[in-house]
Amino acid sequence: MNGIKQRTKIIAVAGLAIICVFSWYVSTLKTGPEFHFIKEFVGSLRYQKSAFKKHAQIPPPKFDNKRANLIVEPFLENMRSANADLKKAKEAIARFRGTRNVTVKKAAASVLSLYDKQVQLSDRSVTLYKKIYDAGEMQKLGAFAQGKLASEARKLPEERQELDRRLMDVTILVTHMLYSDTPDKEGKLNRLSLTAHERRSLIKLIDDDFAGKETIADACAGQIRQVLTGKYKSKNQP
Repeated sequence: MNGIKQRTKIIAVAGLAIICVFSWYVSTLKTGPEFHFIKEFVGSLRYQKSAFKKHAQIPPPKFDNKRANLIVEPFLENMRSANADLKKAKEAIARFRGTRNVTVKKAAASVLSLYDKQVQLSDRSVTLYKKIYDAGEMQKLGAFAQGKLASEARKLPEERQELDRRLMDVTILVTHMLYSDTPDKEGKLNRLSLTAHERRSLIKLIDDDFAGKETIADACAGQIRQVLTGKYKSKNQP
């Protein structure tokens, strides 16, 4: 009889342990709104990086009527491709406009404000460059109009660089989401808003796509990684 009771007790303890492990495993699979947003933001940084590299790859060429197609078309195609990248970055964040999470909604609004400006500038750049490098179109304009267009075109790279620099600012706002505002038993704020599973997932995502330090987007991803690998505990860490 004692042997049966002992076996029953062992089975009960083992069952309880299995339930605890299973509950922990299920908790690692549940992801919060902060994680989803930051994951998509990191994804948008991939498109930002691609656009940045394309802009740097082929600078605006000097117009040469004899070699117009050879010089201009690759540049315009590169601009159109970078434009598509910026629009994809915006699309990745736009889905959070209707979220019920106030923190995520505010962060998304800040990021989209910048991404909107980037897309608008990119659209304007493609239109302006296409017009400037069209010899027939330019001949229809007077000298004053031609000079005005050329002046606008010269300002485009500087405007784009200024918007690129603002990417660091919105990234700082996004990193604030990583910190939990729930204090521990001693009243200290020492946890992130992510579980250990979410944390590892984001670190891997950043390491896979932002190993180098080629662009501002790499630096932004590095900012997020620095918080994820810091001393703060995960949300579900004892």
